Amino acid sequence: MPPLPYRWAFWGFWLCWGFIIFWCTRVGMETLWAVLLFGALPWAYLVVARVICEAGMFIYTTPFRLYDVLFETAGTEILGVKNVTLVTMVGWSEMRSTATAELPYLMQAYRLAAEGGERWKITLGMGLAILVTLLISHVVSLYVIYRAGLGKLSWWASGAARNTTRNLVGYLTNPTEMDLEEWFALLLGGGLTALLVRMRLRYVWWPFHPLGFVAWYGWPIDRYVVSIFLGWLAKVITLRIGGLKLFRDLRPIAFGLVLGICFILTFWLVFHLFVPGPPVIFE
Repeated sequence: MPPLPYRWAFWGFWLCWGFIIFWCTRVGMETLWAVLLFGALPWAYLVVARVICEAGMFIYTTPFRLYDVLFETAGTEILGVKNVTLVTMVGWSEMRSTATAELPYLMQAYRLAAEGGERWKITLGMGLAILVTLLISHVVSLYVIYRAGLGKLSWWASGAARNTTRNLVGYLTNPTEMDLEEWFALLLGGGLTALLVRMRLRYVWWPFHPLGFVAWYGWPIDRYVVSIFLGWLAKVITLRIGGLKLFRDLRPIAFGLVLGICFILTFWLVFHLFVPGPPVIFE
């Protein structure tokens, strides 16, 4: 049984998507660019979810932002200064990665629930967790920023807004659009991905996964390549020694590792709400 009726999911998606488009137009963005930006968002989140759930990555982010693709393909001169500014301000907040994409975590939670939990309870629990997280994170973020100042924030928090502004100035002062070579590279990459998908679906022996081609580029691979290799090695050794039966018997241990890291991260987040950590000052 699905966690929610499909009709609820269908209409819920379109109501939320429509509200986002309405909100963008109310702040001054043209409807076309709002539709293109947030029309691409579900597809980007599907890619992120598949990389996490199917390829086994711990974290993933696309090597480009959605508005970068929009600016490069359409050209910033066509969008105009106002739309370029608003699209950048709306789309700068990691609309491309597991930092904002809940879909892969929802899928993993439902997979854990399939081991014995009731899905409607999992759905209710996740909904409450997201609501509490939104309320706490917004209040805490504003409190920390205005009380501690920029210098005591992490490297990403202290540099994200500044880098976004720098990128925006670059787009406005140096209008950009894709040339013929870049269009060829885009089509070539899409064609190779489609070929890998086709070969994987058609031939059981095909060794190359399309998600590997998609996910290889970017900082997550640089940071977690050893962890990915060790996880793959453990899986191969388990299957070679004990086959599918041993793999299924040891799967709860893997689930425990996943839940364990989630518990540890959550614990330290809550701990440092009350006990300040060491300041990080950037000159």
